[in-house]
Amino acid sequence: MAPGLRLLLAIAVAVMGFGVACGALWGSSHWVPVAPGLRPYDPGYMLFVALNNLFVLAMLYLYGFGFGAPTAKLLFLNGFSIGMIAAQYPLGKAIIGLLPHGALEVPALILAATCGFKIGATEILVVKRRSKQAFKELLEAVKSTWRLMLLAVALTLTGAFIEVYVTPRILGRILY
Repeated sequence: MAPGLRLLLAIAVAVMGFGVACGALWGSSHWVPVAPGLRPYDPGYMLFVALNNLFVLAMLYLYGFGFGAPTAKLLFLNGFSIGMIAAQYPLGKAIIGLLPHGALEVPALILAATCGFKIGATEILVVKRRSKQAFKELLEAVKSTWRLMLLAVALTLTGAFIEVYVTPRILGRILY
């Protein structure tokens, strides 16, 4: 990974972590209905989860064209949601319920946000330097991030499968 992307990755991890912490603090004092429409082992539900998560990945990436700020906001809100949901349960149950699929989905969110931040950082540099080759520089930023986005998509699709077919089985055996 290029040194510039490492910094953007660190920023994405920090934004997500801050969102999780804020969500956990808020969720610890507020009751939130968790997954009211959850339908484990349902292929239609898996498709819904996968498409929803892919939409979030796309938005994290495309919001980068807003100089990265909308990407940061969406990443923070996703972290906030994770923290809020986790705060509804004792720590052990939260880990068991989120870790199997979250171990793939959270890195996918962070990778997509990193790519969005790359687009935003490139835009900022283009404006700052008043570059006459803005389109070319943005195209290079897109080219430099497509592999990470493919990895994020693969992680998300695998995570959706685990969320619908594996996590409920683990929760059923351990918790009940």
